[in-house]
Amino acid sequence: MSLGNFGDVWKHAVLIELIDQIFKNKGKLHYVETHGSVMKGRVGSSNSGKDGIYQILKNFEVNCLNTNYINLQNFPTKISDDFDYYSSWGHIYKHLNKIINLKHNIIMDICEIEKEKYTNVINDINNASWNVNYKNIDGFKYLEELISRKCKPDIVFIDPFWKNIKLEGEFKDPNNNILLWDYVYVANAIKTMNDAKIDFIIWYPLYKNKMRDEVSEFKEMLSSLTLVNYQYDNGGKPSSQFMYETGMLFSKNLATFIPNIKQELSYFNNSINSWRVEKSFA
Repeated sequence: MSLGNFGDVWKHAVLIELIDQIFKNKGKLHYVETHGSVMKGRVGSSNSGKDGIYQILKNFEVNCLNTNYINLQNFPTKISDDFDYYSSWGHIYKHLNKIINLKHNIIMDICEIEKEKYTNVINDINNASWNVNYKNIDGFKYLEELISRKCKPDIVFIDPFWKNIKLEGEFKDPNNNILLWDYVYVANAIKTMNDAKIDFIIWYPLYKNKMRDEVSEFKEMLSSLTLVNYQYDNGGKPSSQFMYETGMLFSKNLATFIPNIKQELSYFNNSINSWRVEKSFA
């Protein structure tokens, strides 16, 4: 778990703007997250946060930056201090709770397969009195349940499994491994959501060019999606997990929100680097 890293910052900012627009358009929201993990965790300038949330602190006068994402953060008084940073669904819950009573028109289904983590988070949810359906189930299996229901969710966020792959040659890193998706599960999830006409978004961080080679194995399935990438540029390679780009894969309907999201998050272009939108993987 690396809360607050470079990928988290951009992922959460995009998610909040997307959810905000969906809710304002529909007046309701049924949100599903396949791999929800924790509710929140401590982040600091000396760990994963130094390439992510602490870059925001260094690059901006955050008190003067009035955005949905920034307004959710409880930034420390001193830039070197640790602070609580929320997960994807934690950010979404906090944002929605600011604009509406969550007992009305909001359903949040969060999946977590690890029993120990599930038990701990249930305790956190109960202590915080959050209205969240936190399920001890594999998120990919839960997607199969969704397609049989009459009422489909408004959005599914697929935050995929990762696995260590040993690489050689130009892709070899000091640890002799790299994190990659379990592509079979992701490919099945894309097909399931497309067939059921359920809108979805997938987190797509890029660790090395090897990721592109792996994706080519099911390039045809990805051709219906839109990839939005965001490059890291802070004087060299980020230290957390060798991530140099982060991105989101948008299903067809959700891709229509991209221009508005880019406009709302234009401040990112003035700090770390810039956006790139790709219509296909051809």
